[in-house]
Amino acid sequence: MGDGNPGQDTDYIEAFSEYDVCPSCGGVNRYVFDKNGNKKPYLGVIEQFSIKHPNVTIVMYDSKGRKLIRKGIDDFPELVFKQYPELVKQKHPNIYKKLAGS
Repeated sequence: MGDGNPGQDTDYIEAFSEYDVCPSCGGVNRYVFDKNGNKKPYLGVIEQFSIKHPNVTIVMYDSKGRKLIRKGIDDFPELVFKQYPELVKQKHPNIYKKLAGS
């Protein structure tokens, strides 16, 4: 998809893994500490892709039938704002106002 491409609202990726989705891929409910000791959410590869391409819906199934769904614009609007402020303004105007300081 390339850098700077938020994707289309209808873009959809569906994937299946024979194994559990590992923390480096899923990153769900994981945290890391920065050099100052501040706790920050750990973003797995799926989340990173979701933020880079915020309009794309990603559905990931694992071997146990568990489903992980991510759509960056809805799941991580604060992080999407850094690269796509106008997209956040369009989809989440209240969050945009808060982040833009208006």
